[in-house]
Amino acid sequence: MTHFKNIFNLTCATRLTTWEAVDQRIIRMHLTLHGHKVALLGVYGVNDDAPVNLKDQFFEQLNDEVLRVGRTREVIIMGDLNGTTGRRNGSKVVGPFGEEAMKDNGARIIDMCEQNELKILNGFYQHRDIHKYTWVQQTRGLKSIIDYAVTRQTSTMKVQQVRVCRGFSCDSDHHFLKAEIAFPVMYGLQRSTLQHQKCQPQGTKIEQGHYNIDSLQHESVKALYRKRLGEKLGVETFDNTAEELYQFIKSCIHSAAKEALGVCNESKDVQKPYWWDKEVDEVIEEKRRKYHDYLAFRTADTRGAYRKAQARVRLLITRKKNESWETNCSRIDTYLPSSKDTYRRT
Repeated sequence: MTHFKNIFNLTCATRLTTWEAVDQRIIRMHLTLHGHKVALLGVYGVNDDAPVNLKDQFFEQLNDEVLRVGRTREVIIMGDLNGTTGRRNGSKVVGPFGEEAMKDNGARIIDMCEQNELKILNGFYQHRDIHKYTWVQQTRGLKSIIDYAVTRQTSTMKVQQVRVCRGFSCDSDHHFLKAEIAFPVMYGLQRSTLQHQKCQPQGTKIEQGHYNIDSLQHESVKALYRKRLGEKLGVETFDNTAEELYQFIKSCIHSAAKEALGVCNESKDVQKPYWWDKEVDEVIEEKRRKYHDYLAFRTADTRGAYRKAQARVRLLITRKKNESWETNCSRIDTYLPSSKDTYRRT
């Protein structure tokens, strides 16, 4: 069993935004912690001796849930994955301090993590065996590591340690796995949120749009946003009350953001990037088929075909991003007709 430090504080109403029972084996929660958006997936994996089709279905579903999260949220996967991942030196996925054995489920876990640039934390922290093995059967003399904590390889979260806590007991042959994770406070965001709460009149609700804030990385979009916001805020409002000023500034910010950044078309269930289209879906589906072939046969040919499918996906995504960037630049040029050299690719 897994244990997240201060779990009761983390899931309080002010930090838990949404949750969904995906199926009987996966639950997804969205949290906001000190300005960080986090997707927490609680997982109970199929047994290693389960039929292959059940394994394929479970790991495909788990992989899809990670893809649904996207890149705007941190990902934490915790649970009984029922697989042994072994140990490796110099790997970004598996650490050097795990157990020696690796079985089929463990290989599937590793493949899923490699696809999504995830990291299995257990093996990166050196502990005594009693603080390392998560499943123990004293009568049969068996022990293994099958409960895991998984995060992104590159993350703003600071993982301090992952270890088994043997003091907790709930009449199970599994021990609690504790992951101590620090979330750096985003002071600027926290301060502005507090000020916003003070200014907001009681009983009113601010409607917020889902703007394409990623485009602010480009200087041309920043210039356009500043220009639009400056034009809207240029109206004299000295005779207005504080409440009227607040509503005026809020309206200007939303209007300028909508014109300069654009609104993301986010569906309720799956949030796909604006450059995503049917061609990307088809190439990813082909990669998924190659992945299943590799899991079924485990040959050099199927692995090579899978790697080539991965490369095609990466190349296509890069091309789609570049094409969407050129399109956006053309649209921005209509707003800034006299400044053709205002933007440049970075």
